[in-house]
Amino acid sequence: MCILVRCRYLGLVLMVLAAYFVVGGCSQPAFMLVPVPTNITQTQGGMPLLLEGLMPGSIRWPDRATASAGNVTSQNPVIRFLSLLNAFASGTVGGCTKTGSMTVPDVTGITLSQAQATLLPEGLKPGNIRWAYSATVPAGNLISQDPAAGTGVSSGAGVDLLCSLGPQPAVVPDVVGRVRAEAQTVITEAGLTVGTVTQLHNPLTAAGNVISQDPAAATLTLPGATVSLTVSQGPQPVAVPNVVGRTEADAETAMVSAGFTIGSVVPGSSATVPAGCVISQNPAADAMTVPGTAVDLAVSQGPQSVAVPDVAGKTRSDAEATVTGAGFSLGSVNQVWSVTVPAGRVIGQDPAAGIIMIPGTAVSLVFSQGPQPVAVPNAAGRTQTDAQATVTSAGLTVGTITEQYSDTVPEGSVTGQDPAKGTLVPPGTPVNLVLSTRSISICDYYPLAVGNRWVTPGTHGNDGISAEVSEEFIINGCQCWKLTAVDHSLNDKTTHYYMAYATGWLYSYEALEDLFLLPGISPNAQRIAPQSFIPGKAFVSVFGTSSFSVTPVRGRLSDFVADTGACPFGDVEDTIALKLGNLPLIVFGRNLGPLYYNFIMRSEFYSSITIVGGCGVAR
Repeated sequence: MCILVRCRYLGLVLMVLAAYFVVGGCSQPAFMLVPVPTNITQTQGGMPLLLEGLMPGSIRWPDRATASAGNVTSQNPVIRFLSLLNAFASGTVGGCTKTGSMTVPDVTGITLSQAQATLLPEGLKPGNIRWAYSATVPAGNLISQDPAAGTGVSSGAGVDLLCSLGPQPAVVPDVVGRVRAEAQTVITEAGLTVGTVTQLHNPLTAAGNVISQDPAAATLTLPGATVSLTVSQGPQPVAVPNVVGRTEADAETAMVSAGFTIGSVVPGSSATVPAGCVISQNPAADAMTVPGTAVDLAVSQGPQSVAVPDVAGKTRSDAEATVTGAGFSLGSVNQVWSVTVPAGRVIGQDPAAGIIMIPGTAVSLVFSQGPQPVAVPNAAGRTQTDAQATVTSAGLTVGTITEQYSDTVPEGSVTGQDPAKGTLVPPGTPVNLVLSTRSISICDYYPLAVGNRWVTPGTHGNDGISAEVSEEFIINGCQCWKLTAVDHSLNDKTTHYYMAYATGWLYSYEALEDLFLLPGISPNAQRIAPQSFIPGKAFVSVFGTSSFSVTPVRGRLSDFVADTGACPFGDVEDTIALKLGNLPLIVFGRNLGPLYYNFIMRSEFYSSITIVGGCGVAR
């Protein structure tokens, strides 16, 4: 509500606070301007600091192609930054300085040297410095501090710091000998990613199993590092020799010499092939197959044989009737998966259709079970391109792709999928993917739609202010909303405001005619927030006649408000606070809109919120 109705008061309050520090009757803690020692040598740089009553902090030596060796390239604090926050952190009572006490600043998330440069000017000093692994805090940055930020301490007190070593190294698992899918699962569950997969023929390793890996098992590496695999294709296929027309003994010798074995030998009749000679073979001559494969032979018994009927594609009852009707008997019946033959239909037969056989010979049938179910692969943590390739290579299709905010999963990587990994589904089933994004839409936390309403209780419970989105329209291609605000403490005084999306920002207007400048921005417009933003990345908003750099921070409501008991929704889990320094000006709840505002002198919760939707397109 601060943004909608009372933003003009915020500038006035801040001006009063500024005047309090500048012209207050009591002396303030001493502060000074930081001199400019950059672009001179280290020794020369120390002199202006000492003359100003300062001393050099930590000194680093970066590679810098544009500066002379030994010269200062940067400094912290930045050039002549006025330490006004020192006076505020020291605390004031009635405009006077409280000597000997101060508030510990927040140094988490910054480097150790930056933390030291922050603490020393505040009259504090680093205490014990410890190191720990962190998957979220970059190496060298601070994970936590003790005392916590905002704690009151005595001048000269030490602040213990916990620094990040970066992500904890992952141990490469041993996947040699495992099936490829299992190996990939083991690698991803270890926090790593599967790199290139090379396939080689290998007579000692079963087809589909891992021959070798790189890096080797037990190697320490960073989380997310790739592990390349070499997967066996089994023995090198060789050509099956042609034994059709040879005697049975000659055919057997030829097969064994070529590295094959003799499978079934069935009799058959043939008007062209002499008795005792091979009529047909399976696999056929010159077919490429692995050594050791059994080759079935049909051996002629001479003429007066019968051709085996073709039952491919027939149902079981039709196929059995056809085989027995041709004078043959039924052999074994098996079932296999097939993506081309419908379930319950004949996919194969032995002997094959057209083979001349002696009547009464058994004909074995193979029926289709339909497509073999596919296990949905694990796409979590993969990039969109890699995830799509993983899904399609498994015989599935890519479904809808949506985005969801995540501060832990790399941007553009998969954070969720549907169906879940390992689910057995028919080939071609679509797999929906959810990708990580660092950007958050203001629409999710400030839903503007006709009927959305926010109410504050006011000082006495019934003299607050209510605001409702009353109209939705488009001007010059820009989405706009009309908000009607009623101040119940002023005899229900009604005021109209307008909100509009333009040039990637959400703006507030007081006059309808200013909207007709869109997509140009009226000088009277107040820039509220970008349409999408990144938590932790500051932006400049306009409240009244003042501009403020605010930082969006994501967390629970209790992270920003000490007592959430007055909130109608309790401790809301997903909120965004717009903070001015460490002060939360307003807190939005996801799909709830503004929950809490802080006017510096007074802070309140919204007592009633009605949400019917948000950020829809006007029709």
